[in-house]
Amino acid sequence: PKSRKCPIHLTNYRLGAMADITFESIHMDIRDLYAVYDQKDVTYIVGTSLFLLGLAVQGNPKKRIFRTYARELVGTALMICCVFPPGPVLGHLGWVAEWPTHMLGVVISDWIMGGPHVNPAVTFSMYWWKQVTLLEALSIISAQLVGAIVGFPLAQLMIKPLGATLGGPSFDPTTPVQQGFANEFAGFTMLICAVYGFCCTPLGEYYLLKQSLVAASIRFVLVFYTVTGPAINPALGSIWSFYSTGNLPRTWQHYVVYWLGPCLAGFAITLFWSGATRTGIFEPKAATKYTAKGNGSEPASTEK
Repeated sequence: PKSRKCPIHLTNYRLGAMADITFESIHMDIRDLYAVYDQKDVTYIVGTSLFLLGLAVQGNPKKRIFRTYARELVGTALMICCVFPPGPVLGHLGWVAEWPTHMLGVVISDWIMGGPHVNPAVTFSMYWWKQVTLLEALSIISAQLVGAIVGFPLAQLMIKPLGATLGGPSFDPTTPVQQGFANEFAGFTMLICAVYGFCCTPLGEYYLLKQSLVAASIRFVLVFYTVTGPAINPALGSIWSFYSTGNLPRTWQHYVVYWLGPCLAGFAITLFWSGATRTGIFEPKAATKYTAKGNGSEPASTEK
């Protein structure tokens, strides 16, 4: 090419147009896409996230905490880049093209990052299942929020040459809040049941099978629970609102729908699962045998 910028030509299969992309234009696009965020809100989220990470490091193996934090942050951004573009890019071709691509994105992003939660409500459920500590859960959730902040502009950048515009979960203010709450509660109930049923049973030994079933469950929820988008993921619900409006949500209705709904569903199903499997808070505690020594009793041995 005559230009020293060496434009890369991408065929726009959707619109039949051509797009010239240069490294300079990509840099400008990234700058413009991230400029939509209110910088004070971004500083608040990132600062709080780093603070929580610092607290989680205390008394825990540092490398494990940092690795988990990074995996959740990058994993959330990657998940957004894999599962959000199929709708605006392939949606006009119908479900035959969109649904398998979306499900494939769920599987691929999870496989690449080694199975992160990428969902605050899932992490909240894992806390009640005694899989993570409170500080670990808070640091993981904060990483997911930061990852979503990174992910949405990147996903838009990916599909911009194709003339497509990213979409996300939204909640009509005229819809009763209880209806939105019920929608997210029911949708996440199905998702967390899929997580426990497919990932925490013998099926979990077969990665492609269990993750495909989880992806199919997510797709089912997206198709049939449409009142709130749905998000079935508090990070996606809040950060999409942040990305699309420029400010973090300021209404209590938003947090009742997108945070309280999924988290309460996760708590309820986790209690049921823990009781049924005798795990988590219902796991039998160690039985201590006592033997009399001197004037009192001291533990002689501990058995599970």
